[in-house]
Amino acid sequence: MEFRKGSEFSFRELYGKYIQILDKEQAESLVKPMDVGDGEIIKSIDCDMEVNSIFVYCYIDHHAGMSFEVITVGMYEDGRNRIHERTDFKSAIKFRKDIFDNFDVCVLEDDSYFDEKYGEYVRDHNKFYTNPQLEKIRNLQAIDSIRDDMFPDDILVIFFKEGMQNEGMWVRLEKMDDDLPIINGEEGEFPLFYGTLLNQPNQDLGVNMGDEVRVALIRYDDGEVAAFAV
Repeated sequence: MEFRKGSEFSFRELYGKYIQILDKEQAESLVKPMDVGDGEIIKSIDCDMEVNSIFVYCYIDHHAGMSFEVITVGMYEDGRNRIHERTDFKSAIKFRKDIFDNFDVCVLEDDSYFDEKYGEYVRDHNKFYTNPQLEKIRNLQAIDSIRDDMFPDDILVIFFKEGMQNEGMWVRLEKMDDDLPIINGEEGEFPLFYGTLLNQPNQDLGVNMGDEVRVALIRYDDGEVAAFAV
């Protein structure tokens, strides 16, 4: 197994995957008894074994970005894992991308054990954070170069108005048309997208933060893709 910093992975390498985090201090904090008052002692994960690893599932929270749901903990030693079989999921534990980036992590190539034990839980959890339209957008690799690293549903869009400078702002994509638009008199390669403007323009471009905007994609001769507000 090869561990690398979380920051070295693209969202596409992580999304929908089971991942091992190798961090003894963080793992131990999840199984350490905590006094919550009135004499009640609890653990985030009820585990008595020695641990140095956390196993997570990567999903995308549309508003909070790349997120990692803690599945269980384990011990990585001599190239092998001992995994605690977690049964209580009353405590939901999550990491966000800014924290995850600093961990030593490994995407699990063989996730059959986790899918068998925890796949149903993961699917029930994930259905609250996705829908068919978002999945279409997330599966579109052509726009990976203009996505935000921590918020893959957000893309950089160029806004323009005659007599003013072009302005790049972030748009959180929500849905896409099934039909291809007409761009410069020809049918485009990509559908139109609809999303929410996340910035307030520096100029009077006729839109404001929070507005729904339409977005068209254009591929240049060199293969690069850019997004423009329609």
